[in-house]
Amino acid sequence: MRFVLPPILVVVATVASWWFGADPVVAALVLLVAVVISSLLGRLGGLLAAGIAAACLSQVFLADEGQLVGDGDDIIGLVVFTVVAMVVATLVARERIARRHVGLVEQEVRLRIGITDSLMRGEPVSEVVASTTDAIAELFDLASCTLATAGTIAVVDRHPHGGRPCTIRSENASMDIVARADHPLDERTLETLTVLVATLGVLFERTELERSVGEARVNAEVNGARAAFFAAAGHNLRTPLASVRTAVSTLLDDDAVLTPVDHRELLETIRDETQRLERMVAKVLSQSLARSGQLTPERQAVDLEGLAQVAVRRLGPAAAQHTVLLDIPAEIEPVWLDVTMVEQMLLNLLENAVRWAPPETSVTVAARRDHTQFTLSVIDHGPGVPPGEESNVFTEFHRGSARTEGEGTGLGLAIVKAMVEAHGGDVSCRPTPGGGATFIMRFPLAGATLGGGTGVLVESGGEQ
Repeated sequence: MRFVLPPILVVVATVASWWFGADPVVAALVLLVAVVISSLLGRLGGLLAAGIAAACLSQVFLADEGQLVGDGDDIIGLVVFTVVAMVVATLVARERIARRHVGLVEQEVRLRIGITDSLMRGEPVSEVVASTTDAIAELFDLASCTLATAGTIAVVDRHPHGGRPCTIRSENASMDIVARADHPLDERTLETLTVLVATLGVLFERTELERSVGEARVNAEVNGARAAFFAAAGHNLRTPLASVRTAVSTLLDDDAVLTPVDHRELLETIRDETQRLERMVAKVLSQSLARSGQLTPERQAVDLEGLAQVAVRRLGPAAAQHTVLLDIPAEIEPVWLDVTMVEQMLLNLLENAVRWAPPETSVTVAARRDHTQFTLSVIDHGPGVPPGEESNVFTEFHRGSARTEGEGTGLGLAIVKAMVEAHGGDVSCRPTPGGGATFIMRFPLAGATLGGGTGVLVESGGEQ
């Protein structure tokens, strides 16, 4: 088509000019337009049209009878026309190639941005490679395209049996492309395609590297968390188990002389240490459920006062030197929560509070409600949470910088966060006025019955 259409255009222009009786100047302008149009099909087509136009101008409009051309002026005009036509054909063809190349570069940049966005969104590499192969075939008008990178191969066959093969490999050898085109690829197009392949090769290689680094980082964090857990669990298991074993051994020792008071103290030791083991095992089981996404609240009416008393009793001797207060307005409207989870959350927060708060200080459980949420808070007057660590305290195995080595498993507050979020709420920590930490659990309203009142739940060394 590139070599058939130019002669047709020139002949049509020549016949039209002759039919309407145009003089040589007008005919030359009409033929020049035909040359410009032919140049849009390519440089060779434009030059072919220029040559044919010069011959037609000479034979139809300038030639005298028995001569190829007319007088000397006609010869000069013909030469000028031929030169101008060829220059115009060359310039128009170059402009067309330049405009096409600019458009190609613009689309190539958009393609790279799109591929980068796809990889950053975490789309599978195989899908990105497949879409990239199809986009390259469309962009460069290839008959077929085969792209291989990152252990993935994608093939697009638009015309399976057409074109000439062209193999391009990126400099880092991370991407290969075999392309077939129905027409020869010019030098600038090949250069653009080569740069694109090299860029994509680096991009895919970097993505794989970042993914590997991310996996290694996650594995390192998991291993570190696992080591921290086993270290903490090992310490917390050894201490109560050793106490229980010593107490049982003493009770079973026939030679031991025990008074009734000694006998009772040993039994209380076994009870307290067993409860301590129970709490730790419950934390591990709760966190396992949270990780597997199996924390599903079973909502029912909450008797907060009763749950708080149960939590305090489960703390045992840990709360003996503190006063635990309940602050719930009598007029508070009812809410629905998972009773078992609320008890575990209160137990974890109270255990955290009495561990840090100085002896003889109070720990308060407070409840509030507005039009949008129910708030349950545990307030202590200990050293508080260091600035900047308010959100970190809810991560797994996070143990305060002032905490002694081996104390706690670092799971209690993480479990609280998981259970609150299972209710669709959130938990936060802020300083207590005058010193200490206030942990606030916010739950969306559900509607039910809440036990209320204001008073003392547990007061060591005094009346309740």
